[in-house]
Amino acid sequence: MEKTRVKKAEPPGPDRALAAIDAAFERHLADLQGYLKVDNVITQRDRSEEMARQLKSEIESLGGQASILDYGDLPFVYGAIDAGAERTLVIYRNYDIVPPEGADWLAPPFSGRLRRVDGMGECVVSRGACDPKGPLVGTLRAIGAILQATGRLPVNLILLLEGDEQLGSPTLGKILRERRREVAGAQGVLYPKFCQGRGGDPVLPLGVKGMLLLEFICSGGAWGGPTRSSIHSGNAAWVASPAWRMVRALATLVDENERVMVDGFYDGVVEVIDAERGGSSDGSRRVGGIEDQYEFLRARHVLRFKHDLPPDALCRKYLGSPTFNIGNLLIHRSRPWSQFLLPCEVRAQADVRLVPEQNPEAVVAALRHHLKDHGFPDIEVITHLAYRPWSIDEDHPLVDTARRVYRAFGRDPEVHPSSGTSHSFSLFDEIGLPLVVLGLGSGGRSFHTSEYASIPGIKEFEKSIVCFLYEFAKGEA
Repeated sequence: MEKTRVKKAEPPGPDRALAAIDAAFERHLADLQGYLKVDNVITQRDRSEEMARQLKSEIESLGGQASILDYGDLPFVYGAIDAGAERTLVIYRNYDIVPPEGADWLAPPFSGRLRRVDGMGECVVSRGACDPKGPLVGTLRAIGAILQATGRLPVNLILLLEGDEQLGSPTLGKILRERRREVAGAQGVLYPKFCQGRGGDPVLPLGVKGMLLLEFICSGGAWGGPTRSSIHSGNAAWVASPAWRMVRALATLVDENERVMVDGFYDGVVEVIDAERGGSSDGSRRVGGIEDQYEFLRARHVLRFKHDLPPDALCRKYLGSPTFNIGNLLIHRSRPWSQFLLPCEVRAQADVRLVPEQNPEAVVAALRHHLKDHGFPDIEVITHLAYRPWSIDEDHPLVDTARRVYRAFGRDPEVHPSSGTSHSFSLFDEIGLPLVVLGLGSGGRSFHTSEYASIPGIKEFEKSIVCFLYEFAKGEA
């Protein structure tokens, strides 16, 4: 006798959760404002610990398990919510923020107050509103809305919430090595972000730049200069200076337009967005998602950009070009009381942003070879962080899932080969996990004054996360 097949009940769709967001959004906004009032800047460990405890409690209130992992940097929150579902999604996001520099804020930077922003309407203005707290809290509220409306998530979740992303994510790799079996058992990773530009259509980036954080050290030695300690600058008449030697060495690395002159640096590199050919000559073609950054810099910080190109082409340069930046010059001051110093040691800190086909190890080797060939074999090059560029194929099922989510809201995503930013996403690639950057909502001025997030955009963001969880659960990604 043939057995009767029992049809498996379809899980509830997202409609009830979307309605729950509408009903509770005022409370959701108030919750975000509460998070924004916590000044957990990366320079204050005690405030970072407070934020980590709050996030741990939040995950537990959603029915999950959470722990705070500490490897000596800043706390990392690891959480899991087991819904008994067939598929598991990793949600990766940070919670750390940078100090609020500048005085021209529309509201105090840790007030979470509402203000009108030109062209954006009513926004919440605060450090972290756009990145990272707006997307992070919105994601947690989306999860809560599903639980409130249906009692069960459509997918199992692993939450990786780091407190040291602004330091280069030194803890994430350690977590992924320690918890590899758990994390690698998932089917994908979501990096939630406000992805809409002022034009309305969301940006769907298919890659991020890699990162090298380097330190160059020039010390006195056989070539000259003081060796054991700094000496009085009057001795510059007959003792060579490590400071001048460092300046001459650094000057060989780039030309007058800051194009890197190291042999092999550009080997195999195709700039993923060709600035000169990528847009119209009059600058009319938009590059969604970063126009606000361009306008803000032009209005307040930058009198002239590096390249004589129209705005759209400049934005494409930002998205697709590798860079070599000197971020700090440090002199060893063994005589801090003296204004007249010939230092025994000078250090330079550099960050190198890498595009596809650039290998961090090969770049460092080329730098050392370049310095040796140019007469500076004594200058040390130390690698503090190294991440490869990350990318995902445009036809990957996870990208298709993101497209379906956006189109459900009547939005056609603007696909970019790169976001122009650097992240440690390649660490997930190394354990075989695909990742997508997704979220409706708009904000701007991250890391600058008057950082903001659109109030209507926050609600749309929460809804887009709900829909993504349901689409991901279908197993087509």
